Amino acid sequence: MICRTRSKRRCLSVAAALVACFGCDDRGTEVRSYSVPKEQLAVVPVDHGPQPSLVLPSGTMQWDLPAGWTNAANTNPMRFATLNAGTGDEQVEVAITQLGGAAGGIAANINRWRGQVGLPPASDEQLAADMQRIESPDAPGVLIDLIGPTDESPRMLAAIFPTETHTWFVKTMGPRPVLERHRSAFVDLCETVRFSGGLTQPTTTPPPAPSPSPGGAAPAWGELPVGWTADPAPKAMSVASLTVSDGMDEASLTITPLGGDQDLLANVNRWRRQVGLGPLADLSEAEPVPVEVAGEPGRLVDIGGSEVRTLGVVSTRGPTTWFYKLTGPDRLVAGQRDAFETFVRSIRFKGDTNE
Repeated sequence: MICRTRSKRRCLSVAAALVACFGCDDRGTEVRSYSVPKEQLAVVPVDHGPQPSLVLPSGTMQWDLPAGWTNAANTNPMRFATLNAGTGDEQVEVAITQLGGAAGGIAANINRWRGQVGLPPASDEQLAADMQRIESPDAPGVLIDLIGPTDESPRMLAAIFPTETHTWFVKTMGPRPVLERHRSAFVDLCETVRFSGGLTQPTTTPPPAPSPSPGGAAPAWGELPVGWTADPAPKAMSVASLTVSDGMDEASLTITPLGGDQDLLANVNRWRRQVGLGPLADLSEAEPVPVEVAGEPGRLVDIGGSEVRTLGVVSTRGPTTWFYKLTGPDRLVAGQRDAFETFVRSIRFKGDTNE
């Protein structure tokens, strides 16, 4: 259970230790997002007492659904699973997400969330004071309750469960009074979290440093739009990545350099497969849009599947081909196209002798 009977000093020391262990960047890990197969979702009756846990593959997170909560169709490729808490005007989504390694650290993620509800960053000491320890069967974690500065600001409940190889997040956001009514059930859910096959304790070994980009220069960009935040650690294969948020919806933007010439059609068809579309015979079927990136020509493609959309820009700079790719829920990504183009046009390269 949440640390209600233990001394405040013990809670703070445990939280501070977790912040210290996972405050470093993890730049060599890979994001893994899954869609839970529909046949594995338990049929959950409403108001019939404790609900059955979700049956998941070996080695993944499991939990028990609180009464009145249901499993939802998981259409967001960034999530491991989606739950619905409540109904009607009282309904909120609960997102469960798995990221590789330390995922940038507990402190960096909480400060990113603080920005989403309108709060300034906090020191490690303040974060440790605000966190509560979660006592689940075999997965100790921390809970944070973030309340925005005004009555109209959103509120966020989030739990973080770090393991030796991954970090798991359980998160919901909504109006203050609605989340207050769901808070107890959210805590109950987190206290049932467990991992099939058991859980090993996290290590504090620093991850390897990322490889430099083939061109030797690092990308920089202009002011980010509302809801855009730079990730504390880049996604695998990328030199930088960002999270684009709109409420509980999130999309991922990656900046990836590859050496040599890259076949645009081959990459477009790979992205089309990822959103559930068939290949193109040639690019005349979906003509790319010209866009300038740091003084070099680039081409933008907009690939919309039934649920997932990708915006991609490919631009060659000297011996390096740069890929700027935004992927996420169709509605969110489609609504961010203008912001994505503005972002790409703002790219500059630090340390580039050509600049």
